[in-house]
Amino acid sequence: MRSQIKTVISLIILFSFSHVFAATDVKLKAELIEMLRIDQDVRQQQIEAKTKEEEAKASDNMEKIDLKNQSKMKAIIKQYGWPTSDLVDSDGVNAAFILVQHASDKSFQKEMLPFIKKAFEANEGIDGEALALLTDRVRVRHGEKQVYGTQAKQENGEMVFLPIEDQANVDKRRESMGMSTLAHYKKLLEEL
Repeated sequence: MRSQIKTVISLIILFSFSHVFAATDVKLKAELIEMLRIDQDVRQQQIEAKTKEEEAKASDNMEKIDLKNQSKMKAIIKQYGWPTSDLVDSDGVNAAFILVQHASDKSFQKEMLPFIKKAFEANEGIDGEALALLTDRVRVRHGEKQVYGTQAKQENGEMVFLPIEDQANVDKRRESMGMSTLAHYKKLLEEL
């Protein structure tokens, strides 16, 4: 009787773990990771460009890759919905996030933002700083003030933040997302 109980418990545990692994789409996760690898490679090429011609070529390649990845992401989302950690693990969710972040279609980014926020809240591989960055990017691209102060431009050798909503409380919002103060962030941007 005791050995039968152990066998039943072992089968339950085995079934539980196989169910967890079966829920993960390994092929989709690998596709997202490969798309991200290509995305990052072309960005590295642009950083390492030594001439204006190399930089222009890398920039053109990056634009083509971003458009291709955007198209693939739209197809993935149409088929699966937003990739969750149950489907592609947190690495796959993070890859999907970065690919959406680099998409040129601002309406697509805005459409994905609620899903990305939900993934952040569910602790599925997206950190607060990443969500803040995309939130601000979407708002700025739609003519709105940013919330977290992640978007800046260089003017006369100084980093200047694009307009921030309720700037007096921006550091509180940044802290809630696990981010440093706006002054510290500005210093980091200027050092870069």
